[in-house]
Amino acid sequence: MLEAVRPSCLAIFTRVLGWDFVWSEALSAAVIKELLSQKYKISFKIYYTYGQKPETE
Repeated sequence: MLEAVRPSCLAIFTRVLGWDFVWSEALSAAVIKELLSQKYKISFKIYYTYGQKPETE
């Protein structure tokens, strides 16, 4: 999950909000620091869908 924080923040903040790269980088570093501090318990629901093509005769 931590690997996705920086690219996600940079994409949203620079492209959508028009923020400077340095400011976006600083905020993403702060987010990672908070996640690593274990002050908050974070949980995610992940759903997997499995499918298989039927065998052809």
